[in-house]
Amino acid sequence: MASGDYELCGDVGFEHAKEDCEGPVSLEVVSSEATDRYQETDRHGKPIKSFRYKRHYYGVEATIKVTCEGCGAEAEGDLADEGGPPESDW
Repeated sequence: MASGDYELCGDVGFEHAKEDCEGPVSLEVVSSEATDRYQETDRHGKPIKSFRYKRHYYGVEATIKVTCEGCGAEAEGDLADEGGPPESDW
């Protein structure tokens, strides 16, 4: 069994409703989904015919909700991360 670590980064576009608000902010994962895909073309843009040479990429997509408990401001955003097999020198 294998496991992977993903780091979701992005801009949700959250702004407080009041300029001087310093209330605590909470994050809630609304939805999340694992993704996977295969590399269909080579570096020159030609289709890879043999399944053996296609790289397999794994990832995650999530929708998060940011809420300020002080002023009640809310925002939602979609974040994603994807990683392929580790590069090898051989």
